[in-house]
Amino acid sequence: MTIDAGQPIIVSADGRPVLVPALGASFTLEKLTADDAPILEEVHAMVLDWIGADLRWTLNSAVTRLERFRPEDLDFVTLHPTHLEAPSQYNDPDLHEMELLIEMNLHTEFGMFCHSGVEARQGAPTSYRFYSSIHWLPTDGYYEPCATMRITVPVGWPVADFRRRVEEIGAKLRLRWGCAGYTYSGYAIDFYEEVNSGIYAHARRHVGYDPGFYVSFMPEWHLMIRSVNWLTFLGPAFVSELAKRKALLASNDLVTVSKAGDNNLVLQAGPMPQEGDINRLQVPAAYRRADEMVRPMRARQDIDFYEPWTEATTKAWLRRFERRI
Repeated sequence: MTIDAGQPIIVSADGRPVLVPALGASFTLEKLTADDAPILEEVHAMVLDWIGADLRWTLNSAVTRLERFRPEDLDFVTLHPTHLEAPSQYNDPDLHEMELLIEMNLHTEFGMFCHSGVEARQGAPTSYRFYSSIHWLPTDGYYEPCATMRITVPVGWPVADFRRRVEEIGAKLRLRWGCAGYTYSGYAIDFYEEVNSGIYAHARRHVGYDPGFYVSFMPEWHLMIRSVNWLTFLGPAFVSELAKRKALLASNDLVTVSKAGDNNLVLQAGPMPQEGDINRLQVPAAYRRADEMVRPMRARQDIDFYEPWTEATTKAWLRRFERRI
């Protein structure tokens, strides 16, 4: 089966794709514990069944170099929650707090990026990303990181299969929230400015695309939804908080609400993912409705995606589904 990968949005001076459109899912996870290791193992089996044969390169922050992809690379992520035990050498509270702070700064983040590019340093539509960042002192003897998982496939991937696989993965994970639909896959390691500029130009026009920014915003996305998309996932904590804020999480004429596993909900905004086009006054009505439903927990301001974005243009993007045209 040939799957349309679409045209690159940005290419390098020597012709390598740097930023490409994709279908993707972004999952913001609850604070990881050792009990999450078997859950991640199950999810990674699903990821490998889906895209494992296409992945070619891995960048593992524990290794710090690009290597040929091996399925066992994902074991680093699976075992990551078991490595979060906090030190306890000192009985003195002040010394112990200093010990915790030092350890937190030494082990503040862990990340993995796998992709399908022919060359190691290029943007590719098929990818797996995981990132974990510690921002608070531990409780119960363990650090509790913010963590996110992203999976992308070519933009022409059959939509029904994409939805099935994403919902199966979302049903397994302990979620804060997640979203799935049109997004981007880029190689920002060597081409950060090009990738960010390409997303800046494209996403402000095509409102159905999620930039997927996460590394610099882990505490924010732990507390707030970055964006709705074709599929928007809500974990128990966000469902509970939305209920407190009088949000109505029920199916309507535009959005279907269903269970994703035993604990998560998924909002489906229309039968198909939509790109949208602000230049043509095309803002998907179903996406607007989904945004209304979760708006009390959706980020609205005081965030800056960095140059060429500004706080003002970031705010306009975050609130793009509030516009009436």
